[in-house]
Amino acid sequence: MANFKIVFRDDEPMWQPGCPLLIEAVQISRNIDSAQCYLQIKCKNISDKVIRVVSLQVSIIGKDSADETLVLDYFDSDIQVGDAFTPRAKKIETVEPQSVSICV
Repeated sequence: MANFKIVFRDDEPMWQPGCPLLIEAVQISRNIDSAQCYLQIKCKNISDKVIRVVSLQVSIIGKDSADETLVLDYFDSDIQVGDAFTPRAKKIETVEPQSVSICV
């Protein structure tokens, strides 16, 4: 089993006006053995309807000013009203993240 170290964490909720999805937390963890980093996101359905599809555009800025952009599509998400959605961790290239922004 791999050992991981958290290299970036943001617990400040991210929300766009009118958006039915609240980003509750963003975390990037590094595998200590391989140095590979993984993006983890926790979202919550704050609307009064089931969210069937989620599309996220994630921008990661590294300490070396490198920019990595990911488009993550989750079809058939079926997030019930008030429920959390935590997609699988996504492998990323940035190894020293400085900031992360997400557009739903």
